Amino acid sequence: MSKKVPKLLSFSGPLIMTLTINLWIVLVWMGWTFVFAGSESAISDSTDNEPISWVERIYYAGYTIITLGNGEYSPKEGGWQIASILASGTGMLLITMSVTYILSVINSVIQQRSFADSVTAMGESSKEIIKNSWNGKDFRNADLLLNTFAAQLSTLAEQKKAYPILQYYYSENSNKAIAPVLAQLDDAVTIWQMGIPEKYVPNQLLLQ
Repeated sequence: MSKKVPKLLSFSGPLIMTLTINLWIVLVWMGWTFVFAGSESAISDSTDNEPISWVERIYYAGYTIITLGNGEYSPKEGGWQIASILASGTGMLLITMSVTYILSVINSVIQQRSFADSVTAMGESSKEIIKNSWNGKDFRNADLLLNTFAAQLSTLAEQKKAYPILQYYYSENSNKAIAPVLAQLDDAVTIWQMGIPEKYVPNQLLLQ
């Protein structure tokens, strides 16, 4: 029987990722605000050419990094114009990185749950996996699946290192959660290696 985790835990991964990306945006926004605050005349109002307030600097930095550039305020000629271009470039880079990060994490979560589905399809416990892989003579029916699992596990392990946030993604259904499924598969492999005569077990290299 599958178990369900608390609803709040299933939202922890997306929530942490959202907060992380928002933090990136806020820090970049703050950074460029302080840069444009480096000189009182760095930014001026396009209508009257007067220096602007702190609130207006925050506004200018914000719409510059998200590349709106509506022309309401203008940078002083020279270095501040270059700084505005760099701010726009930083904003474009930040947006690109954020989208890439989100898609990569989502793809990794999907792969984890797909792997969990594949394992639980063999059986919802280690005993069921052992039983279902028996073909009447030996357990070689599991060879192809073990080969696939080995490749998938290598990918999933590297994804865990690249995106530590994956450990905060919980599935409401334990059959789609990678941690209990890995334990279940490990138990099955241990039974094959330690509890069954070698001539009946799946390919030894795949088990290793």
